Amino acid sequence: MAIWQKTFYIEINRPISIHDISPTLDKLFERDWSTETLQCWGCPDTNDLVVTWDKESSEINEDIRFRVDLREFNLAFIEKVINLTRDLGLKFRADHVNTFDPELSEIARILAGSDAEKFTTNPRKFLDDLQNGIITPE
Repeated sequence: MAIWQKTFYIEINRPISIHDISPTLDKLFERDWSTETLQCWGCPDTNDLVVTWDKESSEINEDIRFRVDLREFNLAFIEKVINLTRDLGLKFRADHVNTFDPELSEIARILAGSDAEKFTTNPRKFLDDLQNGIITPE
């Protein structure tokens, strides 16, 4: 993760096959790099979405990660992820504990206090605050 990106997760709480979700993701985003059990859609340096799955069962085995680039805010990307999450009946996470509904206002609230926002707003102050222990990395 780059300092200008904020990471969120789509919480997977039921079995979902990569074969069921891939066609939808292909319509929404351009594929980037992949392995046998991982596919990235979008651009890893900016806005992306990463899905991993079990090789044997083809079921998604981790929450779907997506990253938002705060250098150039891409509302269309975020809206696509929100709509996808709603269509799947799932929720978001921005940390390891708290889930929240797929709402733009919630994403905006979390982005507003993020290290990525602090860095893109004033990189020098962010780095000084980090060096002086005022900011603890997320």
